[in-house]
Amino acid sequence: FSLARKALFEKGGYTVDSVLPKELGTKEKLGEVLLKPHLSYWKAIKAALDQDFPLHGISHITGGGLYDNIPRVLPANVNCVIDVDVLPPLPIFKLIEKKGKVDPAGMYRFFNMGTGMVWMVPNRKADAALKICRQAGFVAEQIGEITKGTRKTVLPKFEG
Repeated sequence: FSLARKALFEKGGYTVDSVLPKELGTKEKLGEVLLKPHLSYWKAIKAALDQDFPLHGISHITGGGLYDNIPRVLPANVNCVIDVDVLPPLPIFKLIEKKGKVDPAGMYRFFNMGTGMVWMVPNRKADAALKICRQAGFVAEQIGEITKGTRKTVLPKFEG
């Protein structure tokens, strides 16, 4: 919240009562948008467990974004390569990036950008995993792949 507060309130000049329908696509106050709780993904996880679905890893994406959270569940000899264009960031994150002049790669290091959970499943089971998540009411997409590596998250869009 420190970076969001600095970007939006100090640099952007907004308050918790600011309403930004053009920027955020909602008539909610900025404070309400910022305080929305993380979703509970239990319904999808339970459905997968009830089906004895092969979940090789689950990462709840919180502070530390994709870069810091995913490696915690990876074996030492693999990377998780993410295509950030598959799930566009929520408008609040684009606003923080713009007003705070934060580089896009940094945004994915500090925030989840709207991707709240990542499942690692066998590639042949990706469609079935998406179906489980969608039936549980979540937006779900295959956003990447596991490759040989050194236990890190790779976002090719920002690297190289």
